[in-house]
Amino acid sequence: MNNNSFIGAHNITLPPDWQGPVWIVLKDQIIHMIRIGALKPEQQLPTMRDLAESLKLNRNTVQRVYNALNKEGFLETRVGDGTYVTASQSPTSSANWDRVKQQVRQTLQLGCELGLNHEQITALVREELERINSIRARRPLSMIESRTRYGAITRYAGSTNEISM
Repeated sequence: MNNNSFIGAHNITLPPDWQGPVWIVLKDQIIHMIRIGALKPEQQLPTMRDLAESLKLNRNTVQRVYNALNKEGFLETRVGDGTYVTASQSPTSSANWDRVKQQVRQTLQLGCELGLNHEQITALVREELERINSIRARRPLSMIESRTRYGAITRYAGSTNEISM
């Protein structure tokens, strides 16, 4: 795979006006590319060294990004083979992302049709997110999934409470 074509084709660049830690900017850019489908499942990413050189960053910065994305389930590193977009990022896969985006769009449209203004809709969304987050904080996880360093998946089941929406 030509890593330069990956970088050029997908515009992995640091915006001239970026603010905040550079590793978070780069991480967010890669997540966005996965969510919109610009990076496909099983697609290989450039090596840490190649990406660091092309962006003129320290290799440790790119390593920090790749490690964080591995932990969050967006990437998977295969020893001796490279780093790949994972086959599925269940809550954030582009198919799920699109479904949620469509539902949000329809809900916002309904709110506008019913006469709610921007501030009312924003307050309603914040209120519901806070309610859901408070419920999630009180409930145990229903399933914990972890990968061993050899790629095997271990699952631990637990009890769960439903979130009513």
